[in-house]
Amino acid sequence: MRRRQFERADHLSKDTSTPQYKSFPLLIMRAEFRADKSDKNVFLYGSHPANHQETLSCQVAYIF
Repeated sequence: MRRRQFERADHLSKDTSTPQYKSFPLLIMRAEFRADKSDKNVFLYGSHPANHQETLSCQVAYIF
C-alpha cells in the first residue's frame, strides 16, 4: 500500500449551508452543503491531494 505525504496546513476554513423544510407536521427534511478550504493539500480528491473539498448530505427526520 502506498502512502501519500500531505503538507501541514497553516490555515483551514469552512462554509456550511443547511436549509430545512417541514413538509408535514411531523416530517422535517434537511440538506447540508459544506465547503472546506486549506492553504495546503490536506484533502483527498479520489487518490490525489487537494486543497479543498465539498460535501453534500441529506436528512429526513420523523418527529414522534
